[in-house]
Amino acid sequence: MTVRYANFVQTSLAKAINEYQTAIEVNSTQGFPSLESPDDYFYAVLIRLQDNSKEIVKVTSYSNNVCNVERAQEGTTGLTFNQGDTFALYVTAASLSDRFEAIETDVDDVESQVQTLETTQSDHGSRINSLEGETDQLQSDVGNIQNDLQNYLRKDSTEQQVVTGPVRFDGEVNFGNAAYAVPVGTIVPFAGASAPSGWVECDGRALSKTTYPDLYQALLDPDSNKCIYGETDDQFFVPDLRGLFIRGWNHFRQDSFKDDTDSRSSYASVVPNPNASTLAGDNIATFQKDYVGPHKHKTYLKKCDEKDEIAVVSYAAGQDTSYTRSEVLDPSTNKSMSETRPKNIALMYIIFTGVVT
Repeated sequence: MTVRYANFVQTSLAKAINEYQTAIEVNSTQGFPSLESPDDYFYAVLIRLQDNSKEIVKVTSYSNNVCNVERAQEGTTGLTFNQGDTFALYVTAASLSDRFEAIETDVDDVESQVQTLETTQSDHGSRINSLEGETDQLQSDVGNIQNDLQNYLRKDSTEQQVVTGPVRFDGEVNFGNAAYAVPVGTIVPFAGASAPSGWVECDGRALSKTTYPDLYQALLDPDSNKCIYGETDDQFFVPDLRGLFIRGWNHFRQDSFKDDTDSRSSYASVVPNPNASTLAGDNIATFQKDYVGPHKHKTYLKKCDEKDEIAVVSYAAGQDTSYTRSEVLDPSTNKSMSETRPKNIALMYIIFTGVVT
């Protein structure tokens, strides 16, 4: 049995799975290591984007984007995962341990050959010296891998780790992709005027479904299976957040802090993209216009003695004979703004696409 490796391989689930399914369909197997014999295998990590829960699986075969796996490896628990959740090839503790055992077997084989040559082939001294040198090198490699494995096991087995020292592997090793430090579809404010690699501005632009498959999956409405912000046959739209504040989704909250769900408009009613969400109320990506809540001001009116005019006086002034005179603003020179707003600064909202160039 041989564990296989591959660098920088990550895809997503084509269908949701429960905690028992052993046939998992993914969107692509491009870059997966070749399993040349029935005993070959590799390890993968399932990551649930909703809460970052992880499960390690052992892939024993794959064909037509369907992977046959053994679930709940290395002490992890079988979980349910949604369509679009991450399926990534990481170096795990078991993959290093399996490779360590294979090297130990190789060492035993070399030592057996040395013993045979020493007892039966006395004239092969040079060959014995060569094999002894190989044995020393293999033993050194085993020691290095043993130290790295001990350090690795002290941490979360699904985390990417830094391995130092002269470690040799038969095959390719996946050390992860630093660009995926955040989930695809994450939105953050950016202080620059141009989005960095892997990100685009949330300006309602259309993107290719083929070029950005992970972002398309992240923005799908699970009920309609359409992009929430609109789509065509070969393109989809990112959210248009220009000039807007972001509000936390109420999501069925019912305590005293719940949102005014009746005041929400659908995304399509404001940004009429093809196939955009028409759901209003308590749904994701709904709009709310600016609004000043109900309130009242207590004032008193009193006629001025010196002029034929009415003055507005304060509440305290209304309790006695004194009053505070109020001047009326000239609307030609004093105008209110078109919206109620706090002090603010304009930054660019950007969304992570998962495609780093």
